[in-house]
Amino acid sequence: GGLISGLISKALLHRMFRNCEGTEDNLINLSMDLNGNPTSEMGHLMVRLASCPEIQETRTSDEFLKKLKEGSFSQEFTSIYSDYLKRFGCRGAREIDVATPRMSEKQDELFDTLKQIDVKNNQIINVRERRDKAYQELLSLAREIGKEKSFVHHASV
Repeated sequence: GGLISGLISKALLHRMFRNCEGTEDNLINLSMDLNGNPTSEMGHLMVRLASCPEIQETRTSDEFLKKLKEGSFSQEFTSIYSDYLKRFGCRGAREIDVATPRMSEKQDELFDTLKQIDVKNNQIINVRERRDKAYQELLSLAREIGKEKSFVHHASV
């Protein structure tokens, strides 16, 4: 039921604003970073990991793997990292191919990926702001065209 009702609401929102110019980007942004989206959750957790001193202060993947093996990272970091591997360690590039190694099997590459994340300015951090801005702009437009109640309902599905 949830998937179908979400798709119907998305279609109704597009129909509601079909004659309104410049709403397409806002409609796309409204659908980003939704609760329960595992890819979004993975991205948020990666940013959280990348922000940890254990990642920020470790220079190489070899050093990271050594410290990980020795158990010399903080309990907080180890807990977050273990949670990440438990939930998303099975993911990776070309993950549809069962022969492709997973992140849990390539922790050196996971470290390198985390090191590349700009923890101060990235899409994961900015996506909520973009979604909220899109919601407010579309809500304002919905009020103008007399569709506020319908918009609020369908934007929340």
